[in-house]
Amino acid sequence: MIIDRYIARELTYTLFAVFGILMTVLLSHQVVRYLADAAAGEIPGALILTLLGLKAISFAGLVLPLALFASVIASLGRLYRDTEMVVMAACGIGPWRVLGSVLRTSIGVGLVLAFLSLYLDPWAAEQRSHVMDRARAKPEFSDITPGRFQESARGGSVYFVERVAPDGTLGNVFIQYRHPNGNNGILVAPQGRQELDPSTGERFLVLMNGHRYEEVVDKKEYRVMEYDRHGILIPRPHVEVAGRRREAMPTAQLIASADRHDQAELQWRWSLPLSAVLFAALGVPLSHSTPREGRYGKLFTGILLYLLFSNLLSVARNWMDRGVVPPEVGLWWVHGALFLLVVFMMLRTNGMRTIRARRPQTVIASHAR
Repeated sequence: MIIDRYIARELTYTLFAVFGILMTVLLSHQVVRYLADAAAGEIPGALILTLLGLKAISFAGLVLPLALFASVIASLGRLYRDTEMVVMAACGIGPWRVLGSVLRTSIGVGLVLAFLSLYLDPWAAEQRSHVMDRARAKPEFSDITPGRFQESARGGSVYFVERVAPDGTLGNVFIQYRHPNGNNGILVAPQGRQELDPSTGERFLVLMNGHRYEEVVDKKEYRVMEYDRHGILIPRPHVEVAGRRREAMPTAQLIASADRHDQAELQWRWSLPLSAVLFAALGVPLSHSTPREGRYGKLFTGILLYLLFSNLLSVARNWMDRGVVPPEVGLWWVHGALFLLVVFMMLRTNGMRTIRARRPQTVIASHAR
């Protein structure tokens, strides 16, 4: 029907706008964090876009329910303020009919969200772990940035290289290190390069024609040495690949598991699309307003309700992890409470509409007497 398509179009346009704004805010904040980590040498700068894209998948699953809820309140609230809902009501299109139109759109969004939550988000979490493991597995001095002080992966030394030639030769190398016995030292050399020992496969940073300054703590003196070649063993990175995190486990594996922690994660994934549909339904009675009411009053109330039920979901998940509630209850009681709230507000809104529709008839009858 034309009205259904009109409501769906208004809802979709608003959904894209709200979703885009929220994603931009979250991704901007995440970019700043990744840039800070890259500047500190914790992650390579070349991986920022890859990590950001994988993180965007997780953000989309969290933002989409809120964006759908806010778009329902905003789009229907505009129809109320422009008295379009009054015209629809005069034509026999009441709140329950509007609810059906909203549910048709929100179910489609819920299916997309189910795919994100059940399949795409665990895959993205697994890929993020692999990317970070590969970044930590890179050997020391493999990612040298000329003209910038960098800290070693183990945090025991700081090095500076003024330039790197196309053949890999390092120019004007400065290394400040701390020896395990407590002595501090500095290595400077006009030239250096990385060499591989063919017999052992070990990598060395070889400095040529430089100086070594070392502090002897117990004797309170400094030692100054000159060298033609000074080799520094580059330790092989030892990365302990952690077990697969629960958020990265495939949904099929969670379904087959009887562990309550796995069941809590599974119910959490299902709760995202289910709560999105319920919140969209809640937005229909919540958006009911008069032309004189504020533009953002209902939206503020909706955000408070969203935060309340989101916190209840987190509490229910925590209770299920700790064994306070059985898996049969799990997170479902929160959705049940939200469903009852939707029904109550719809009945209340429909009752208010019926009273307002009958009130003019009563006035006319009294005048007729």
